[in-house]
Amino acid sequence: SHPDVVQSGHGHGLSQKGTGRWARGNLSYNINTDLGAWSVSWPNRFQILTHYYTGIHVRDAGSSNAIQTPNRRFNVLWTQWARPSGYPTGLCSRVDLWLHNTGTTTWQPTEVGVGYCWGTTCTMAGYLPRQVIPGADLLIPLTVGPGSGYLYIDLYYKPYYQSSPTWFGPTAWQRQFIGNFTTVRSCRYLPAIERGYILAQ
Repeated sequence: SHPDVVQSGHGHGLSQKGTGRWARGNLSYNINTDLGAWSVSWPNRFQILTHYYTGIHVRDAGSSNAIQTPNRRFNVLWTQWARPSGYPTGLCSRVDLWLHNTGTTTWQPTEVGVGYCWGTTCTMAGYLPRQVIPGADLLIPLTVGPGSGYLYIDLYYKPYYQSSPTWFGPTAWQRQFIGNFTTVRSCRYLPAIERGYILAQ
């Protein structure tokens, strides 16, 4: 939870106020109160349910208990644009992501990677640096290639024997919307260190 958010309740299960914050993308759960924007919001109710109840499936009781959620899924908990000193604001393309595995399968570093999409055109940026079990999270820097328009973050599944990636979204799962940009240019970065792992940019 964010340190600016006042805690209340027993701390177990789904948070009524927390769901309001995630849905709104605001530090306030109250639609009539603005405490400042959060860096992401989740428009899909399944994103919120699987955040609080990780490793489960949502079923449709009115449709023979049909499963509504895929095995592989994720939420972005937080994003932040980063830039090296000397670069003007808005001209750099590294975004730091805090990813949460809300699915039922473990992300293997030789099978699951992160990518970005300008509109419907997606690019694989690289495999994850380590294993991420259901319920665990990972902070990772992502270098976004030049582009403009609607920018999304997505994960993909591509083991060595598979010729093309299987993206988590947008059909089976919700891609994370980052923003609408006129132009984003690429920059050069030194390798970043994340919890003991070196991530080459």
